[in-house]
Amino acid sequence: MAPTARVIRSLVIGVFFFASSLPASAEIVIHGTRMVYPANAREVTMKINNPGNSPVLIQSWIDDGDLNKTPEEIKVPFQLAPTLSRLDSGSSAMVRVVYLQEPLPSDRESLYWLNLLEVPAQRAEDSNRLAFTFRHRLKLFFRPQGLKVDPHSAAQNLSWKFEAAGRLDGATSGPLVPVLRVSNPTPYYLSFSKIEVQRQGRVQALALGTGMVAPFAQSAFAWPQGTAPGAKEISVRFETVNDFGGRVALEKPLL
Repeated sequence: MAPTARVIRSLVIGVFFFASSLPASAEIVIHGTRMVYPANAREVTMKINNPGNSPVLIQSWIDDGDLNKTPEEIKVPFQLAPTLSRLDSGSSAMVRVVYLQEPLPSDRESLYWLNLLEVPAQRAEDSNRLAFTFRHRLKLFFRPQGLKVDPHSAAQNLSWKFEAAGRLDGATSGPLVPVLRVSNPTPYYLSFSKIEVQRQGRVQALALGTGMVAPFAQSAFAWPQGTAPGAKEISVRFETVNDFGGRVALEKPLL
């Protein structure tokens, strides 16, 4: 069973009724940190519940990674239900995702995002209070059948190397900087919860950014300042996130 996890409240969408302060906290608890959709599944579900004292309104949609599109503009090969629901205090609900059988790559995973927008209830006596909506965003991986690599051992195939002059992910201009580059020869998206460089007994953490490497691709992370890879026996310690949200610790030598 996937562990219960409260997704980080990463983005405040809007503010209603400006006045006296109200503690900004999300109400719902999401059972899981990601969804994996096997190609042969009829549907996959995500359980959410509301342990708070007030009802909330939940708007749900799936996006393809473009944060600038509204739910109405997005076209994805999935059907989601319910798209709008009320979750009373102490109650729970299931969000159901169904694959519409539209063609997707068969040799690698595809990445989409499940969005849950949480809108608190507004009562007459709250008309002079500050209220927030919260957007929870979870990764949704579509996994084809017949992939040759075991997803549970995919992270063991990663290789890491130092580049004295490279570009971080998403950078197309500007000065070249020292980077730690990871290569992923597997058909899976691999997410990192931690990346550290160990050099002569000294461990330094790296800034993760998105903390993920796509199938058959590379990602680059900023090399720790004030260090150089000239010493021998440098290794990379990292943690990947498995299908259930658990962390798997590994260590690899630096190439």
